[in-house]
Amino acid sequence: MLGAIAVVLLSLGLVGGAGLMSMFGIVELNGAFLDTTVVQSTRLSALRETIAVVRSHEKDMLLAYEKPEQVAKIQPQWAAAVGNSKAAAEALASTNHSAVGAIVAKIKPLLESYETKAIPVIKQLAASAYDSAAVADRMLRNAKE
Repeated sequence: MLGAIAVVLLSLGLVGGAGLMSMFGIVELNGAFLDTTVVQSTRLSALRETIAVVRSHEKDMLLAYEKPEQVAKIQPQWAAAVGNSKAAAEALASTNHSAVGAIVAKIKPLLESYETKAIPVIKQLAASAYDSAAVADRMLRNAKE
């Protein structure tokens, strides 16, 4: 009788130990998921948001092309948003995942190229050098590509 009780307790201990080990494994997987996937997706959404802000300021400047003083007010906000998008790309690149780093390595030069090509157009926009917003938008098309 005592032997049967000992076997039942031993099997209960083994099942409980296996369950406990599985729970610790799940906690570890959950922590890894939170530390990598969630962080990367959060940083990616921040990058997308900053690029959307850049585009919004760009459109605001195009809409205000007839008012150079408004364009001059929006231009520093646009430049700050471009800087924020570069910082968001750097934050995304800082994750320890080689595939993400490779993708961000392609994004950074595109952001630099956009800024380099857009600055002269925006300066001319602030100086009212274009006949219409459509012409200015056409000039910005090269930067947006």
